[in-house]
Order: sequence, then structure tokens, then C-alpha cells
Amino acid sequence: MKNKEYWINKIHQGDALEILKQMPSDFVDCIITSPPYWSCRSYLPDNHFDKPKEIGLEDHPQQYIDKIVEISLECIRVLKKTGVFFLNLGDIFYTPSHKGSWLEDKWNKGWKSSIEHRINIRGKHKDTWLKQKGRLLLPMRIAIELQNREVIIRDVIIWVKKLTLYPEKTSIGTTIPFPVRDRLLPAFEYIFQIVKSKKYYFNLEPIKNEMKQTSLKRFKYPIFENYTEENPFKKNLTGLGNFRKNILTWNVKLKNTLLKSNPTNAVMFKQNNQFTTNGNHYAKFPESLVEFLILAGCPPDGIVLDPFMGSGTTAIVSKKLVRNYIGIELNKEYIKMAKEKLDKIYNLPGIV
Repeated sequence: MKNKEYWINKIHQGDALEILKQMPSDFVDCIITSPPYWSCRSYLPDNHFDKPKEIGLEDHPQQYIDKIVEISLECIRVLKKTGVFFLNLGDIFYTPSHKGSWLEDKWNKGWKSSIEHRINIRGKHKDTWLKQKGRLLLPMRIAIELQNREVIIRDVIIWVKKLTLYPEKTSIGTTIPFPVRDRLLPAFEYIFQIVKSKKYYFNLEPIKNEMKQTSLKRFKYPIFENYTEENPFKKNLTGLGNFRKNILTWNVKLKNTLLKSNPTNAVMFKQNNQFTTNGNHYAKFPESLVEFLILAGCPPDGIVLDPFMGSGTTAIVSKKLVRNYIGIELNKEYIKMAKEKLDKIYNLPGIV
């Protein structure tokens, strides 16, 4: 097995599972990745040598589930006991696509094979959970299978892309439009927070929110078991109650303590040029998403692994935040693209 120095701050070309099996155990501090989604697109030309290794074009969705579970278990093996693994998974509906505007997708390297998959494979198999127009719930099926292997799913982060406000009938954010008439528009994805042990590195301080004024006001009221007109805030947490009992007056120390609050697990990440396809990569992480997860889940100078590196966003943000990275990517063109971006990052002040 190759030594640890061989792996760090490099993007390794090849199949994710094969390369992960070569890596040392208990090695990396944080993993952030997003495997290709099933039956959505192909990232390799149809005649590419590595086409058979590409994930997402399996004949049956259960084959995809099994593959992602196998790769995830290898990720967990190389993760330190104090590490955190953030796994982003997308879902689809089991409905065949029609040719229409999808007939030629110039940004999708393997557009012919991916279009054929959408048309011919979605809806091909019949099973208790494979129903026409049914949502497959692939992220949940993968998560439950990991739990069946004794993996700890610590939390589920909802990546909100567009939020509808009702009854205002307005929205915040943006997502790809789709002319569907019998359901709502999908506008979120799952990010599973996976850990190996009960105690692990997780730093909330750099990602905390500003405290709302209504929350600050709540702490000025005395603690009562029941609501009253004079005291509209009910005691609901013993730990919180004890904390407040120890504060005799509303002072500067208390106010400073309460100026920030923990973020929720539903997050809308800032996205610049969300639908552009710079460099021919169709599904890039927003840098803000990777930054949020690294700040929370990786200590300074730690190692961040992305076994589906794509165009290099995880590596780029890791270097900006003074962390090391390890990437794995099947497509040599994406590795070249990522290296070009990283060369520019290395020239920035403070990047080593």
C-alpha cells in the first residue's frame, strides 16, 4: 500500500472504488462528494475506454444502490475515527424521458448513451418499488442500506435550491424548470452526514448564524412552565433553563454569547452562475456548499477527500481554506480542467 504522502494534494485518475481500496485506513479527516446520479447523464464519450466503469448508467437502480453503498463503505474505511463524511445524493422519478429537447446535449459527453438510458431503462423493470412516475427514493434506500451495515447516519442536510413562500406565492433561489403538471417542482437534494464514532470533529463556530432579535428578546423573560400574556416564552429545554438561571442580569456577556445561533440542517447555498457549464462540466458543487462543510467538518491542515472530484471544486475550496485534498476522477479531461484551476489558486496570497 502506498504511503500517505503519495496521496495528498493530488487528483488520481481511475475508478473510485479501485483507487479507494489502495488507500490507507483511518487516513482522511473529511469526505465531501457527490456520485453521479442514476439515469441522468454521462460524463464520458460513448466510445471512451473507461465507459464500462462509469456510475449512473446501470440497467437496474438496485445495481446503482449496491455500487454506491460499496464505495461509501470504502470511504468510511479510509475516514479517521474523528472524521465526517458528507454524501450528496440525488433522486429521480421512474418515468421514461421523451426525446424532445434532450435529443442532442452538447455538454453531456455521453449524451447518446444517457438519452437512450432515460428513454429505454427508466420504466423497463417492474417491482414493488419500481412504478411508473414513482419517485425512487434512491438517497433514502442507500442511507438505510448503510445503516443496515452498522453505519451511523448522524444527520440529513437538506440542500435547498429554491424555496416557495406561501401564501405570498413568491420564491427564493433557483432551480432547473420542468414542465410537469401533476406534482411540485423538485428543488432540494440530500446531504447525509456520516460518522464512524460518537465523538468526532465538528466545529459550528465558523458557520453560525446571526441571532434573530426575537430570539434575543426571548431570553429577557423569566422562566415559567406555562405561557402567560406577560411571559409568552415557555421553558422547553432543561439545559437552556439552567443556562438562563445562571445569568442574573441581561448583560454584555450574555448578549455576546447569544449573538450567533446554530445553523439549521436546511441550507440554501449561494450559487454563482448555477446553470453555466464552464469547461463542459454539467454538475458542479457551489463553492459555498463545500466551504460550509469543510469549515464544519475538517480541522485546519486536515485532509479532505472527494472520490468523484469532477472539475475540482472540493480541491479548490480546500486549498483556499488551508486544508489538504485528495481527489479521484475517472475522466482525464476533468482532471486537466481541475489542475488548471488549481494552478491559479496556488498563485493566490496565503495559498501553499
